[in-house]
Amino acid sequence: MIIKLILIVIVCIVIYFVVQLNPFQHHSDVQETNQAAATYTLEDNALFRNIPLSQVKTAFNFMDKSEFMAVSGLSLMGYNDEYLAGKRGDQYILYKFGDSQVLVFNDESSLQQALLDKNQHIELKDISSY
Repeated sequence: MIIKLILIVIVCIVIYFVVQLNPFQHHSDVQETNQAAATYTLEDNALFRNIPLSQVKTAFNFMDKSEFMAVSGLSLMGYNDEYLAGKRGDQYILYKFGDSQVLVFNDESSLQQALLDKNQHIELKDISSY
């Protein structure tokens, strides 16, 4: 009787772990967003190459935003306390201050969806706004 009870408990535990760890059932918004975007490392950016990741936001706050846009090749840019978004050529970028990776999207709707997934709203403005 006790052996049957132990076997039932073990089967229930195995079923629980199979359901919880099944990769086909768990699709987080962040994973889907990251799959829709290419990434590059922040160290590839000449402006931030020698700045520790923990200080990128502080450095950005001290920069003249119109000069930053000109040097970075951004035609549109927006930011808040957590994220920097922009348009460079035909691509849209999203960077979370302090991260080592920058997400690159092919269209604005993908960028806006990524912002919605992160509960963020950033309005992209042209250089004359800064």
